[in-house]
Amino acid sequence: SDVTLCECFARDGLQHEPAFIPTATKRALVERFAAIGFPRVEATSYSNPKVVPQFSDARDLLRSLPRSPGVFYKATCANTKAVQRAIQDLDAGCGVNEISLLASATESHSLKNLKRSRAEQWANIEEMVQTAGGRFRLVGTVSVAFGCPFEGKVDSESVLHDVARFGSLGVQHVAIGDTTGVATPLSVKNLFREMRKSKAIIPIAHFHDSRGTGLVNC
Repeated sequence: SDVTLCECFARDGLQHEPAFIPTATKRALVERFAAIGFPRVEATSYSNPKVVPQFSDARDLLRSLPRSPGVFYKATCANTKAVQRAIQDLDAGCGVNEISLLASATESHSLKNLKRSRAEQWANIEEMVQTAGGRFRLVGTVSVAFGCPFEGKVDSESVLHDVARFGSLGVQHVAIGDTTGVATPLSVKNLFREMRKSKAIIPIAHFHDSRGTGLVNC
């Protein structure tokens, strides 16, 4: 009961597939994850369809998706326009009840992944929180928190500053992303020990198994 698992494959896994996955296949995956017992399921992303065509069917998927009681269904939002799309679907009765807000721990990754500097993205996040208007459970995500493919090792103090910044915006759930799978049990333990000192946030881990350490890090 101390650990809540979120299944992210329908978004984080499928976004890298070059061929478009049929909406019905995605829906079946999300339904199955909920049926297995995951209390949080990342269902889709409100990415720009021109940039990530895999999720051009976000609304169609959500409109056709039956919901299991007690399950939070999440969508990733990279900008204010994405949050506005989430609100439109919520008003239409088919929206998600949880959205992710993304920040990168390094300048290089922010420019590459989000097409914005860190300063620009944090201003964007503030606007996204205001736009959401308390209608969703917000999850702040700090990407490349343990290591950046462009800048190498990431300073944990910088990551903790980002965590605190999410908390100051009223984002209670904050995920630390091991985006490239370089975290170790010791680095995880040390970072989460510091995160848990804050009463303003609920710490979340987002691990990858690139080097076979995903489970042991959990």
